Amino acid sequence: MSKNYLKIFLAATGIVLVAAGCRQQVSPAASSVQQTENEPNQIIIKDFNFQTPKLTVKKGTTVTWVNQDDAHHNVIADNGVGPKSDLLAQGQSYSYTFNDVGSFSYHCDPHPYMKATVEVTE
Repeated sequence: MSKNYLKIFLAATGIVLVAAGCRQQVSPAASSVQQTENEPNQIIIKDFNFQTPKLTVKKGTTVTWVNQDDAHHNVIADNGVGPKSDLLAQGQSYSYTFNDVGSFSYHCDPHPYMKATVEVTE
């Protein structure tokens, strides 16, 4: 009778291993969903950087910045024309609609080495 228990155990273990293998096959699809989760006009703030240093959008596009850092950051237009956010804590976001054509350079006030640009076309 102990041989039967061993066969049942091995069969059950095999099912678990097969299920684990199926999960691994599903994982790439799940990770690709995570990769495309960000909106195309979303800029992630992470590792003390704007992860998209230059973004080109059409006039009338709303761009959203999302802070994924532990530190607080903001988005401030270099010349005073363009985005101007409060400090964003981790997980907070700020959106700005670009209604004029041009090049809009911006930075983070607490970390002035953090710089990026949004190019707006017709």
